[in-house]
Amino acid sequence: MVRQLTVSDIVALPLVQEALPEVVSPTTADRPVRWVHVSELEELSTLLKGGELILTTGLGIGHTDAEQRDYLRNLDRAGAAGLVIELGRQFDRPPRALARTAAELALPLVVLHRPLRFVALTEAVHARIIDEQVERLSFSERVHRTFSELAVETTGTEQILHQGRLLAGAPLVLEDLGHRVIAYELGDTSATQVLDQWERRSRAADDGVSMPLGNERWTTSLVGPRRNPWGRLVLLGGTLDDDAARTLLERTAQALTVARLVERERRGEEHRTHAGLLAELLAGRAVDGPDLRTRASAAGLSTTGPYLPLTLLPARARPAEDHPTPGQDPGSDPAARVRDLVAAQLRAAGRTGLVASTQPGTVTAVLGLDTTEEDQLLEQLAPAVHERIAAEGDGTPWVIGVGRRASTLAGIGPLLDESGHAAEAAAAQRAHGPTNRSFHRSADVRLRGVLSLLRDDPRLVAFAEAELGPLLAHDAEHHTELAELLGEFLRHGGNKTDLARRHHLSRPALYNRLATIESVLDVDLADAESRASLHVAALLRELRGTRGRPG
Repeated sequence: MVRQLTVSDIVALPLVQEALPEVVSPTTADRPVRWVHVSELEELSTLLKGGELILTTGLGIGHTDAEQRDYLRNLDRAGAAGLVIELGRQFDRPPRALARTAAELALPLVVLHRPLRFVALTEAVHARIIDEQVERLSFSERVHRTFSELAVETTGTEQILHQGRLLAGAPLVLEDLGHRVIAYELGDTSATQVLDQWERRSRAADDGVSMPLGNERWTTSLVGPRRNPWGRLVLLGGTLDDDAARTLLERTAQALTVARLVERERRGEEHRTHAGLLAELLAGRAVDGPDLRTRASAAGLSTTGPYLPLTLLPARARPAEDHPTPGQDPGSDPAARVRDLVAAQLRAAGRTGLVASTQPGTVTAVLGLDTTEEDQLLEQLAPAVHERIAAEGDGTPWVIGVGRRASTLAGIGPLLDESGHAAEAAAAQRAHGPTNRSFHRSADVRLRGVLSLLRDDPRLVAFAEAELGPLLAHDAEHHTELAELLGEFLRHGGNKTDLARRHHLSRPALYNRLATIESVLDVDLADAESRASLHVAALLRELRGTRGRPG
């Protein structure tokens, strides 16, 4: 694989080893070597372009400490890769001043204890350098050809990372600017080994550089438009040198940027088609017939039916200003993100359907059932959608409402309203506590769900006040909590024994308090209709967030 020749590589050559090399400054012997230059001149820095390894017998180095220091400093300023001295003609051992200066400058210094034919070394090294340059050109051509072909095929992120990893021979990770992993291609390396404590390790690596990170070598490149990058690509280790690794990462990052733009444009066109068709279905303007079936088929929906309506809503309300304004990047809209995740999951599952964000903060879908059982489809699809949203969304949980199936596409409009009702009720319930359900039908939301939808209706608020107002006023005046006690009594089916135990009350004390409630409200708690009315009022107060507070 492409890697630039270093001082260490040259020292390891058999013909150099025969000369008994001693690396005087071993910590810096990995400097890259561009060329090998033989010279006995006292001043040769003006002849150098940088990256040269100097071979000498020491005649031009000088005899005094000052001359030797100046010699090395001139080489270092000229960018020399290192100095190799053959002992015997000028020096019997490495000069101390030379060794100290090399250490100060971090310039590789190697001495040879036996004679070496410099011409043989230059021939061997220059042949290696030329081979490396040819290999580098070949590698660049492979990278260019690979990513040019991917661009023509409009390949997705996974395939781009796969090809990049094959060329690099090391794991590739794509992360966002918050150091959260978006995608990766690891090859035979385990995810635990690569991704463990990713954010901490990633924050220690600067953008656009190659650097050691502990025992790792990270090479990184920003991904996205130059003025507005959206991610970073990380190559972990591998045998490519810095230049080859950066070349590969830059081409991979360019391919990812183009792929994202193409995918966003494709999703935009697809969303406009799906949204237009769903808007017609919701408004009841669609007429069943060949034209509607042809349009549905072109949009990717099965034309055989039956059809299943779904509505997705965030489990907690979002302020209106959080929704994108016209011209705003759709990637910043949580509903657009969830819409794309649902569409991606449908494609992954091989399902047909229409998916669109028909109004702010809402995702609507119509699925073609074909021969699949409805429950089987939902039990497979809903958990997978929730998993995707949790992994790739903004952290907000969403609920899925399901309406009844429609035999024809034109008849699904009212059933989409039904799925929306189920989703709204489930979202309101979810705000008061978690649920184990991955999807919700209208039958699942029951009384609490209906009340959660209507909790701000003035008529219901007035009803609840008429039912419980006198008791709340009594609590406020006497500093009691009879309204709370009544709520628990009603929620637990009027089980007095259980209620007394939970409140650590004797049965006579409990009976006395219940009698007070009956007196204040002028009701009989044994009457089924009275208990039902009071239960509705208590639930409504709970859903409005006023439970346990008088007034």
